[in-house]
Amino acid sequence: MQNEDRPWHALEVDEVRTHVETDLESGLTTESVTSRQDEFGKNVLPEKEKTPEIIKFLRQFNDVLVYVLLAAAVVTGFLGEYIDTIVIVLVVTIIGVVGYLQENKAEEALKRIKKLLETKATIVRNGKQSEIDSSDLVVGDVLVLAAGDKVPADARVVQAEKFKVEESALTGEATTVEKKSDVVKEDAV
Repeated sequence: MQNEDRPWHALEVDEVRTHVETDLESGLTTESVTSRQDEFGKNVLPEKEKTPEIIKFLRQFNDVLVYVLLAAAVVTGFLGEYIDTIVIVLVVTIIGVVGYLQENKAEEALKRIKKLLETKATIVRNGKQSEIDSSDLVVGDVLVLAAGDKVPADARVVQAEKFKVEESALTGEATTVEKKSDVVKEDAV
C-alpha cells in the first residue's frame, strides 16, 4: 500500500489516508483488518529458522580445544593408555553437554526477555478506542499515543501537540526529536 512515487512522510495526511483507505475518526473496520492481516501478516520482525537440536549439540564440538583433545585421545589410544583416552573423551563429552545446556538456557532467557518487551498499542477500530498487541497492527490503523508510550510501528503523524520521540534505539542519539504532522522533504533522514 506504499505510494509508489513518494514516501509517506512526503505526502499530505489526506493523501496517505486515501491511499491506505482508512478513516481518521472511526479507524478500520473488522473486515478490513482481517483482509490486511491476511495480505501482510503480523507486525513482527521475521525470525530466523530454528536450528535442529542435534545440530546445536554437534556445534558444541566445533572448537580448536576440542580438536586438540580428540587428537590427544587418538594418540593415547594408539599408545595403549586407555584410561587417559577414556578421561579425555569424557571431558570432551562434558564440554559438549554443558555448552548445549548453556545455549538452551540462553535461548530461553531471550524468549522471556522478548515476551517482557512486547508492547501494546492504543488504536481506533470500528469507531472505538481499544488496546491491542502491537503485533496485531495493520497498515491503515489509527494509533493513539500518549506520554510515555512506545511507538509500536512505523506511522505517519496525523495530529500532534508537543510530540517528542526518543529515537536512541534507532540512531544512538539520546536527545528527543520533535515530530509534527507537516509534510517532510522526500530525502529527509
